Amino acid sequence: MAISLLAGVIISPGQTTGTSIYSDPKGIYSVAYPRTWYLDARAQGFRVYNFPPSKRVPQIVLPKYGAGITFPGHRSGSSTIEAWIEENNRRFPIESREKIKVSFSAESKPVEVVETVSHWKTGDVEFEYIDWYFNLNTVPFQANLFYYRGDAYRSELKEVFRQVVTSLQIMKSGKMEGS
Repeated sequence: MAISLLAGVIISPGQTTGTSIYSDPKGIYSVAYPRTWYLDARAQGFRVYNFPPSKRVPQIVLPKYGAGITFPGHRSGSSTIEAWIEENNRRFPIESREKIKVSFSAESKPVEVVETVSHWKTGDVEFEYIDWYFNLNTVPFQANLFYYRGDAYRSELKEVFRQVVTSLQIMKSGKMEGS
């Protein structure tokens, strides 16, 4: 199994390179994702998987070697990123946390991102979640990557995640800023 990166670095024979664009229906953001990944049209917000919907596993969602990337939403109002992290920590206890600098295509300077790693187990299946919390143009966001813990493609999945998240563009009145 090969993982398709946005830049087309790792491609299986027969796969096409390129990206698709998701635009938030509320006109807040857009994001690019690998054309070989599948958009979950039923989800609220952005959610893509590296497998077709027919491969979803009931109650678990991910088949073996499956992965997903989501933007569970953006936060508006007075809630801080720290409060958001604390709220999510109640569901999935955080095992590691660090602040990293990430370059976004829409920003001239790196953005501070809080990265957390947590795990969730159901029966014999254990998943790893990597969450990024950040502000882009004063809009707070959370993005997450989830996959089977111990997945041999973890590094490639993290690179796809980085590429998807850093493609994030803030929109204004349904149009890209600067358009």
